[in-house]
Formats: sequence, structure tokens, C-alpha cells
Amino acid sequence: MAGIFAKDAGIWDYYRVTFQLRDKLMGGIPKDPKIIEGWLKTKGIFSNDEDIKHELVRTMQELGLEASPDMSTEELFALQEEAADNMSSVKNTNGFKSDEQGLYIEGRQLKAALKESANIMFGGERVGPTRKGFKNYVSERLMVIEQKVYLDRMQPDGVETVIGHVTGPQGPRSTLGYTEYCIQPKITFHVKELKVMQKGGEPPITNMQRKRLYTCMEEQGIGALRSMQHGRFDLVQHDEIKAKDAPELAVTLKDTEAAILEAAS
Repeated sequence: MAGIFAKDAGIWDYYRVTFQLRDKLMGGIPKDPKIIEGWLKTKGIFSNDEDIKHELVRTMQELGLEASPDMSTEELFALQEEAADNMSSVKNTNGFKSDEQGLYIEGRQLKAALKESANIMFGGERVGPTRKGFKNYVSERLMVIEQKVYLDRMQPDGVETVIGHVTGPQGPRSTLGYTEYCIQPKITFHVKELKVMQKGGEPPITNMQRKRLYTCMEEQGIGALRSMQHGRFDLVQHDEIKAKDAPELAVTLKDTEAAILEAAS
């Protein structure tokens, strides 16, 4: 849902985008709460234990476990151990988040992929009067609207065994893990691009830059295990849409209309 001025501000162009995965999309969210906690810390997003616990609970809920904020950390780990009895490989499994509508990836993953491709294609280039780096330029002007991008299925299509190689104090060794995957999902989401609002302002992303950005992103892929060439896709739709048809504004307008009808009754 957008703010109260969004429908009148007119500062964004909106697009509907559809990706067709060529093969497997791999899940990257760890199933074990003990692993999740370390994973969250490596993201550098959360500054204290309460923040981490809050996100830990939310992630466990999205993975289908009945976690609640009033549970202690020990209770959360005990819940995971109970779940592990029904899934012996859970401690070494990465997968997808889900809710009542099914499996999904997060919009932030798509935004990160766009920024990565911007850095690959246009790294070192400076844009506009402020001479901003192109990666930051894209980050400020190209937004993925949805927080959740659904994969059109309730369960993963399978689990792949993944053998890794690490080097530690004991020398080189192999690791064994499991990763959930979905085969050739088609995902649709929406992006908005910031318009140029004044003469001499930062120029918009050009059509050729946009084409090169997405074409590079197709081969870089999305999801986990991209170094193994998973997550590659084809862009099959990129259509400009009216602002009123964008998800965030459609919700805002619907709520506004409902409020007007309620006030009039």
C-alpha cells in the first residue's frame, strides 16, 4: 500500500515484469533456527539480540513452524528439534519461505539482482550532473513493489543434494547439504522507475540501459546456488502499465473508495 500522496505525485513510471525460469530455482533460506540466527547476523541487518529473535520467529513462521514472539530462544530451538524428527535433513536444508498463498521469494532478492547486474554492466560509469555510480543510480530509481513474489505452487518440486568443499583448520573437507527447488516457475512482479522531475535533473534509465540490465540479469540468475548456473531465466514480459493498475496504488485507491462509501452511508 502506498502513501496518501502517491496517486497524485506522479513521480513514478510503472512496469509489469514476468520471468520464466529455464530450469531450477533454488531456495536459500536455512531451515534450522540455529543456522538462521547466524545467517541473519551475516546479513548485518540486525543490531541486537531482540532484533535477531524477532526476525528468527518471523522466518520460522514463514517456513511453516508454529513459532511465536513470546517463546524463549530455547523454546524456539526445541520447536526446531521437534520438527527435525519429521524431517531428518532439516538441519542441512535450505528452502523457500511460504504463507497461505504458497511459496515465494522476496522482492529484495530481485532488487539485489538488478543492482548486481547494474554493477556488472555499467561498473565505473558515472551518471548525471552528480556523477553518481550506476549501481547506486539504479538502486535509487528502480524499485520492486512486491515484498513477496509468489512461485505459483504450495510445495517445492524436490530437494537436491549439494556437495560443497571448504577449507578449515583440519584442511580441505566436503560438506553435504540439501536445497529445495522449484522447476521452471514463472514469476510476475512490478517495478517502478523514478521520473525526471525538473530540467537538468538526473536523466532516466534509457531503454538500451534497461535492455542490457535485464539481459545480463538473465544469465546471472536469481535465488541460491547461482554459481552452479541455477536460477537463470528469460524475460518474457516487460510492459508499462498505468499507475492506477500498480499493486500499491490499486490497494490505496480501493481503500479510499471504501472509506468514501462508508462515510456516505
